[in-house]
Amino acid sequence: LLAARGIARPRFDPPEGAPLDLPGAASITVGLAALTYALLEAPRLGPGHWSVLGGAVVGVAAMVAFFRIEARRAQPMLPLGLLRRPGFAGINLATLFLFGGFMSASVYIPFMFIQARGYSALEAGASLVPLTVAITVMSRHSGRLVARVGRRLPVIVGPACASLGLLLIGLAPTGGGYWTGYL
Repeated sequence: LLAARGIARPRFDPPEGAPLDLPGAASITVGLAALTYALLEAPRLGPGHWSVLGGAVVGVAAMVAFFRIEARRAQPMLPLGLLRRPGFAGINLATLFLFGGFMSASVYIPFMFIQARGYSALEAGASLVPLTVAITVMSRHSGRLVARVGRRLPVIVGPACASLGLLLIGLAPTGGGYWTGYL
């Protein structure tokens, strides 16, 4: 974050006393909540169930409404012009995929250890400690790395390494031990 502070960038701060974008906040909240409901209930109820379909339709409609609202607001919560900038859109898309993979892995990996390898819940949870330590240690040095090599290379190589690691975890044989099959 400290390295990013030194980068010249346009400011999109609302002026003092700007009103809160309540229509935008409400529409994005309803859209994300409804889509989340539909995705969570689809496996249990089936994708054709009326409440799953209804949640998906409400979610998509609210998301469309959000973008229409933001396009018309003088002080939008999300200035849509930012999404037309390839760098901004690309880094946000990369972040979406990276954290989507990490969040999925934080659920999948413990379940894999419990169900496929017979670990206890404590052992399965502890299996994520090396990942947490690695992220904590490496994030401390990321600012210096970006200052030295620029931001493009870490944004490309980092997610590629994370993707490869998650792929290897998914392909690990179930008979291997923790140290040989996971780390």
